[in-house]
Amino acid sequence: AMRGALALAGIPVDPAPVKDMWDFLYNSVELPKFEAQRWVVDLLSAEIEPKALSDAWTVQKGSTSNKGEALKKSVYTAASTSAGGLLARYAKDGHLYSAQQFQQYYGDAWLVEWLESPQEKRVANDGKEYSAQEFQKYYGGNAASYWNQASEAPQRRMAEDGQTYTIQEFIAYYKGDWQTKFDEASVVADVCAGLNHEGCDGLPQTCQWKWTGDWTDSCVLKSSTTAAFLV
Repeated sequence: AMRGALALAGIPVDPAPVKDMWDFLYNSVELPKFEAQRWVVDLLSAEIEPKALSDAWTVQKGSTSNKGEALKKSVYTAASTSAGGLLARYAKDGHLYSAQQFQQYYGDAWLVEWLESPQEKRVANDGKEYSAQEFQKYYGGNAASYWNQASEAPQRRMAEDGQTYTIQEFIAYYKGDWQTKFDEASVVADVCAGLNHEGCDGLPQTCQWKWTGDWTDSCVLKSSTTAAFLV
């Protein structure tokens, strides 16, 4: 059930962190089963790592007799330390902010706002888009260096008009409603799809221009898999 909820939320389902988060919340914090399940989905959707949360809990549980308050403070801390402290999301105004900045601005409502905000992704050396957690998992201790050198990912999605747009184009066009529209749009797994000649040339490691007579499908993947697909 938890994995299904995570999949519906668009979160990659790795059984290890699901198990670790469940064990921590149910066995260490001793939350009721239903409440622990709900928290697993929310916290993993928020990109909070089980170890970061467990470490914060070790510090916080001795500072107060109120278990709920200790968990709240632990989540607050873990959001800023997960993925090497690289996590950021696009708030309602379209700008990127860290978890700590969300907490400072939204107060007790920060986690709700954080969950509703798209995560930042960047383009790695292979031309593909990855989250900060994925950079951390692959590069380990060098993640911050590679992350800081990488460019912001366009995160293209297909809007209700059938055209593909970057996250910045969603922000510019839909204004205050952009988060909802972006969330409803289909992810374009082929980052080359729909690019014009200039945009295609801007991703030389991944895309190549092959004129078909129609610019909307002339930018294709360099790999053998050239068909665009939606997930």
